[in-house]
Amino acid sequence: MAAENVTILRTMLRVPWHILLAAAVLVTVGSLALYSASEGSWTPWAGRHAIRGAVGGAIVLILAFVDFRLLRIWAYPLYFVSIAMLIVLLGIGGGNGVARWITVGGFTFQPSEPTKIAVVLALARYFESQPIEKTRSLLTYLPPLAMIAVPFYLVVEQPDLGTAMALALGSLAILFVAGLPWRYILVAVIGLAASLPVLWSQLHPYQKARVMTFLNPEADKLGAGYQITQSKIALGSGGIFGKGFLMGSQSQL
Repeated sequence: MAAENVTILRTMLRVPWHILLAAAVLVTVGSLALYSASEGSWTPWAGRHAIRGAVGGAIVLILAFVDFRLLRIWAYPLYFVSIAMLIVLLGIGGGNGVARWITVGGFTFQPSEPTKIAVVLALARYFESQPIEKTRSLLTYLPPLAMIAVPFYLVVEQPDLGTAMALALGSLAILFVAGLPWRYILVAVIGLAASLPVLWSQLHPYQKARVMTFLNPEADKLGAGYQITQSKIALGSGGIFGKGFLMGSQSQL
């Protein structure tokens, strides 16, 4: 019993409490900001934000007691489970990319989110098994690129380009940390730049509208650029210190 208590104490001491505290402060501030922007209502945004933050904190504490070596064992299974869930979404959407969420027992979640973690774990597992000298060879990076391409394609088909880009960037960061030579990175950047016209032609109309709105929100203040325009007005009217809690003018529109 004493040994178990010592183990629990050691585990608790290893938990990065300063990071959890910072995250808790951010979640609290975010919840209050959403509460203020919703004219003093916890539903639907502020309450959901607070609940998700609490659930996330609980998961972190639970994982703190899990032997990290289990992640090595479960890395590939978690990856394939994530791929399977993304394929199920395509089936739910009839292959037309109209589904992003799965509901199980009243709980709704987006499979593309845990997929980000699963891909990173699988890539880390792969490179952990490779000799250091092999990380200089291009052939070593072909399997990881395939591991990234499959979920990237499935998420794009939902369609959810933003999440797909986040997944790709996070995964490519693992390749960089693993030792991907700069010459390959340079070639990839040049190839991406050259393919931009083709990629642009493949975007959905609403995705093109978002890009154009980002570049010039003033072009459609009452349409696609409405949110950005209102955000700029809110920042300008509030100044450095803001107007005060529940006093935001733009939230009263």
